[in-house]
Amino acid sequence: MQPLQRYLYHTRAVYGSSTVEHPPPHSHATVVLVSGGLESTALLSYWTHWSHATEMIPLFVNYGQQNALKEQESARAVCQHLKLPSPEILNMKTLAGLYSGMQRGEERHNRASLRNLMLLSLGASAAVEIRATHVALALSKEHEPRSEDATVSFLRQAESLLHALEPPISLLTPLVQLTTSQIVQLGEQANAPWELTCYTALQGLANNHDYAAYTDRSTQWQHLDRPLLWQGSETAALQAGGLPSTLSPPWKVILLSDGSVTRHLQLMTGLPVSVECLEMRRLGNHETLLSECSGNGYNSDGNGIYFNNNLPPAISLLEGPLLQRQVLLHLPEPLNRAFVYAASWWNADTVEEYLKDKDQPIWVSLSRERTEMYREIIDLEYGHSVELEEKFGAKGPFWGRSYLFWHKGRPLTLIYEVFSSELEEFLGAPFMHK
Repeated sequence: MQPLQRYLYHTRAVYGSSTVEHPPPHSHATVVLVSGGLESTALLSYWTHWSHATEMIPLFVNYGQQNALKEQESARAVCQHLKLPSPEILNMKTLAGLYSGMQRGEERHNRASLRNLMLLSLGASAAVEIRATHVALALSKEHEPRSEDATVSFLRQAESLLHALEPPISLLTPLVQLTTSQIVQLGEQANAPWELTCYTALQGLANNHDYAAYTDRSTQWQHLDRPLLWQGSETAALQAGGLPSTLSPPWKVILLSDGSVTRHLQLMTGLPVSVECLEMRRLGNHETLLSECSGNGYNSDGNGIYFNNNLPPAISLLEGPLLQRQVLLHLPEPLNRAFVYAASWWNADTVEEYLKDKDQPIWVSLSRERTEMYREIIDLEYGHSVELEEKFGAKGPFWGRSYLFWHKGRPLTLIYEVFSSELEEFLGAPFMHK
């Protein structure tokens, strides 16, 4: 038996310093919260494949989430494929209005607060009603850092609370120690019907069951090579001695300015700036899912969260689904070359509200709509990149920076920029000689 199989046959969830043994889900009715997504599909598939005696009662909760109908249909299709009962539908979508009404001004967002607590409570209520003995929630290892109601301490206390009922109900979180990549492997072992899930990125995996291809795909955006020659936050850079002492004032202004790069280029050169859009596409689920990384340190946000394909850690602040845009900013004759590379990430469902013309600079698009923005610089970088040397037609090393645009109290887009060393034609050499 493979390690992941042993893990689910002898389900054990480690909650902090306590270890709670869960009985294998044989011969007892289990209410399984389903979403039509990756985790619940993998769990249903695996239990169906290896535990034929399990009586599973799928439960779908519509709490007003944005893609509720799509998720509901996917959950129904998955259950039908696995020859499970069609999910019981609990319509709580009025909660969306409640949450929205209680949030104030710029605090508004689309997420239901304490979502897992809500789902767990509703699942337990359903279990009591139909005399089921277990409630299963498909939380993974990566949920914990992002949700206060998915932490080990919360799950430990929730387990104790359910055990206090009469008759007691057992909480099953069999995926809680597994990363997303391990969960995909788990689903592969059980021939999970990825093509029926609400994540289209998994459908290619369903067609050829090639897990290696799934994990090796790359978003192919260009960042400076690791290790960097220098890196620092905006706060550190603004302090005395924060930036390299010989960095010239004009370069400091460019790197730390909260103004438009496009406008700066136009003012420096007196030439119009054109945009070459290299890419503007919706990222697949396989590219944005949290997963184990190669260990180079760049993938981590410092809290143990790792992102596929070296996506910037700050991308976790954006609501998905995500769209990735890559551009080069060109100056015309007599220069006739690119001077800035930029990659940006947006919510794919709302990006057209802000970027109505993909061939226009972001600054132009936002200015036309008179969109009020606050720019938060995250960090500055100095390093090499062979790929960007080719795009710029210039030798490195290069300066780069990443920053967030905030709009109405929420992060709108994450932008990563790298400046050609040829800008010294207008700014002077980046470093002054002592």
